Amino acid sequence: MRVLHVSGDSITRIAAQHNTDPGERPLHGAQLMYALLWRRYVAAVLRARPTETGPHDAIFLNLMHNVRGLIGVEHYVGNAVGAAYVPSTIDELRTLSVAALTRKIKPFVNSVTPGATVDLYRALADMSSEFVLKAALKVFTPGSNMTISNISRLPFLEIDFGLGAPIAVLCGTYPTENLAIWLPNRSGGVDIHFGLKDDIYAEIRTDEVLAEYVQFTD
Repeated sequence: MRVLHVSGDSITRIAAQHNTDPGERPLHGAQLMYALLWRRYVAAVLRARPTETGPHDAIFLNLMHNVRGLIGVEHYVGNAVGAAYVPSTIDELRTLSVAALTRKIKPFVNSVTPGATVDLYRALADMSSEFVLKAALKVFTPGSNMTISNISRLPFLEIDFGLGAPIAVLCGTYPTENLAIWLPNRSGGVDIHFGLKDDIYAEIRTDEVLAEYVQFTD
C-alpha cells in the first residue's frame, strides 16, 4: 500500500488553480483531486505498460459514495455505500481539463440512489450475467479502472478509548490493486492509501503534475 499525502494547503491550491471559469460554480479541491489522480494514474499505467489499453478503450472510475443520507434511518452508523461508475475513454481523459473531468464525475455521484445501489449489487451477485463478466475483465485490466473511497471526514482522530487520541489512521498493508482510500492526516489534509504495483508506482512517483500537490511518504 503506497501512501500519498495531500496537505490542506494543496487542496486549497488545486481549487484556486482550476476554478478559473467565472460562469461556473466553484469545485471543491478534493473533487478536483479525484479527477487529477484518476488522470495521472491512467497516464502512469500507459507509460509502464503501453500495450495494456488502447486510446478508445472504455475505462471507468468507481467512486464509492456515502448513501447514509438517502436511506432515511436516523442515527444509522453501519456501512452504507453505493458505487458511482463514471465511464470514459483514454482519449477523453487526455483531452478534458481537470475541471471539465470533475464536472463529468459529479452527475454520476448525484445519480446514486438506494434503488440504483440495490440493482447494482443484484447484478454483481448474478454470476451468470454478462455484466459480471464485463466487470471482471475491466477490474483485472490495469488502467481500465480505479476506485476511490474517501472516508477522510469520518471522525477517526476524535476516538478515545481511554488511551488518548490516535496518532495516525491506517488501513493496513495488504493492498487492493487500483483502490485509493482517503484517510485523515493528524496534521491536516489527507493520506491516500493506494494499491499500486511497483512498475506503476515508479511512474506515479516521478509524475511532475502530481508532485505539485502530493508528498510521497516512502
